[in-house]
Amino acid sequence: MTARRSRAENRAEMEARILQLGREHLARHGAAALSLRAIARDLGVASSAVYRYVDSRDALLTLLLVDAYTSLADAVDHAVVQEDAPSDEAGLIEGAPLERLALAMRDWAIAHPAQWGLVYGAPVPGYRAPAERTTGPGTRVMRRLLEVIAADPSAEAAASSAQNPDVRPAEYEAFLAASAEELGVEATPVQAAAAVRAWSAIVGTISMELHGQLGPEPAASPALGRAILLDAVAALTPER
Repeated sequence: MTARRSRAENRAEMEARILQLGREHLARHGAAALSLRAIARDLGVASSAVYRYVDSRDALLTLLLVDAYTSLADAVDHAVVQEDAPSDEAGLIEGAPLERLALAMRDWAIAHPAQWGLVYGAPVPGYRAPAERTTGPGTRVMRRLLEVIAADPSAEAAASSAQNPDVRPAEYEAFLAASAEELGVEATPVQAAAAVRAWSAIVGTISMELHGQLGPEPAASPALGRAILLDAVAALTPER
């Protein structure tokens, strides 16, 4: 029993070291340049030793994707639902849930720009993410976003007033219904459409800031970057 536990611990330690080096190489060289041989060199072991734990570059990319998705979703969940979220003088949690969700995504992206680029940037040439491993963790934040919108009684009215239902063809209505069902959230088509718009605004604004497409000012002033993001989702945040 002791020997088996020791082997399991050794394997877990090696996998954790490979994942950590994978994050470092991702930040330093980019996803397309990831190399198990380079990671083996940094570990000080033969490449064959690394292949016993991760059998290909694609397998490493999948590990990094799942790791990034999970880390981001955990940060979002903490910001939206945890009791120790920032509060005002009256003890009320600061910001509407949608605002807290958006800011949590931005904070995580700024702290992990290479991982943000991996999950929401350009596809890695030659890599196809295995849906059976990445869909679950990869849709956690979108599910939380839809839950936030569906749970607010005033969100549907706000979303309805901001859209023209005539621009949604039947095919899109079906897509919205199927997406909500796949995410396991009870939501109307109006709420699901609001979630799509909010998602586009949040991911797009954060990516533009990270890539410098909003100019140099947000990098010099974190408060400005937050204000730009909150303004992007303001139309979907019910007035308080």
